[in-house]
Amino acid sequence: MWMLARLRPRPWIVNPISPSVSIVLAVHNGAALLPRKIEHLLGLDYPGIKEIIIVSDGSTDGTVELLASQRHSRLTTVILDEHSGKAVAVNAGVAKATADVILFVDIRPEIAPGAIQQLVSNFADPKVGCVAGELILRTGSHDDAPRLSAGSTGI
Repeated sequence: MWMLARLRPRPWIVNPISPSVSIVLAVHNGAALLPRKIEHLLGLDYPGIKEIIIVSDGSTDGTVELLASQRHSRLTTVILDEHSGKAVAVNAGVAKATADVILFVDIRPEIAPGAIQQLVSNFADPKVGCVAGELILRTGSHDDAPRLSAGSTGI
């Protein structure tokens, strides 16, 4: 599919729209990075973020306790007792999602200002069912967070 999209690109409609967004983050043993990630997600500039769903996939490093201590109206946690893998954790998050659009994120990348608005604008075209951002790696240490930029592709 990727090759076909590259060989025969089809233009699509991009217009400013404001659907509600559920953010889903699946994490296994992410206690060290999770406080910063939660702060980042709660501070995003898109006004239509309905909920942030964080799924702990059998974490044993204090992630569960950290999530239990979080109090925010948009934050929902799902705790899986056993490590079942990312696909199971993501599906558990999707089952809780109630917004128009689901945004999947990982614990390290940060979302650039304006990126969510640009991503959702691709859904103005009813033929678009999936959109991906561009991951830009920063130079520096391994712990520097990559950034999801506003460049996007509709599929």
